[in-house]
Amino acid sequence: MLPVAYKCYDAGDNVTRRFYGEVDLNNNGVYRISDSRNMFVVIGCNTLSYTQNGNSGGSNTHYSGLFYTGCVSYCNDSRSAQDGRCAGVGCCHVDISPGLTDNVVSFGPWTRGFQVDFSPCDYSFLVDKNEYEFRSADLKMDLNRTMPV
Repeated sequence: MLPVAYKCYDAGDNVTRRFYGEVDLNNNGVYRISDSRNMFVVIGCNTLSYTQNGNSGGSNTHYSGLFYTGCVSYCNDSRSAQDGRCAGVGCCHVDISPGLTDNVVSFGPWTRGFQVDFSPCDYSFLVDKNEYEFRSADLKMDLNRTMPV
């Protein structure tokens, strides 16, 4: 089970709580999260999130991670997100990169606005593809929730 990363806001668009879901399975990269069995899921309204893995080892690249993947979800109103649908409205998902050995999540700096009433937090997590189906109630997910990989 892996933790769900989150970033929560108040009505003034101030961050009230955050957890980036850091997971380091091991320093040697021996244990990996299966890219064929798992996916990266982002839940929220007006939410951009991505996960990165690895370190460039000081190379001259702009990015510190070797692998990046993520997606964007949006909601027009509290009725937009539909149970069982994870295609960009309230929820999105993407495949993960092969060789994933750790997980650090980042959230984009989008403003929340009126969505904070029905979607007060952004969430993202790695999960077994067969173990998660989006529910609109997940827009107010328990912050202590974990997901199977």
